[in-house]
Amino acid sequence: MTMPGQLAVADTAGQRPPALASLAGMASLAPLGLNLAVGLQPVFASGGAMDAGGRAAAVAVYTLGLGLGQPMAGNAADRWGRRPTLLAGLLLAGVGALLAAAAGHGDLLLLGRFVTGLGLAVCLLGPRASLPHLHQGAELQRSMAVLAMVFAVAPAVTPPLAWLLADAGSWRAPMALLALLVLCALAGASRVFRETRPATTGVPDRAAWLALGRRRIVQRASLALAGAAAPFFIVAAAGLGLLTYSIGGA
Repeated sequence: MTMPGQLAVADTAGQRPPALASLAGMASLAPLGLNLAVGLQPVFASGGAMDAGGRAAAVAVYTLGLGLGQPMAGNAADRWGRRPTLLAGLLLAGVGALLAAAAGHGDLLLLGRFVTGLGLAVCLLGPRASLPHLHQGAELQRSMAVLAMVFAVAPAVTPPLAWLLADAGSWRAPMALLALLVLCALAGASRVFRETRPATTGVPDRAAWLALGRRRIVQRASLALAGAAAPFFIVAAAGLGLLTYSIGGA
């Protein structure tokens, strides 16, 4: 039991670790939330729900939330524990997804998308940070490979799913589905996700963050990853029409 003011530490005696499927499901929520908006780009355009700038922002603000949320989630997990951080992030994401699904105008939709991304940042960290404390050796490698496969497959299947749901109902249907999945993950995590933070985990201070940011390898890796991901986000935000013009189409 964690008393007020104490750090949450791993306490898994007599408890079964969460199934890999549960962790993979939570990890899939972040790319799912991003690519739902990618699949809705033609729906927003044809229905006149949002102009080109709004459609681009629906992708960009979610990505901004993910980017800002990851260092915040990492620091919170080290400071207060992974389980409370994961639950708080999922709750925040659920509120944001519901806000986006019920939005009556573009600004409210964008706010909901940003809050959703901010909350789902925990899903990029929590499952992967917990696996080394739940599995070892070949089992750990297999589990990490499963999570990597989830991140690779989600961008391929989510946009068509979003388009089909929107075509059968409205653009709110995919947003409502995301809210439902996030709230189901919150309910499941509250039951099966146990604290895996080792008692020896340190809490980085401001000086440690600044020292990390000054390391050349970190700067180069960040620039390389940003450059590799940039084409996807440009096309996702601008729409597939960008490809038509880039190859000389009408």
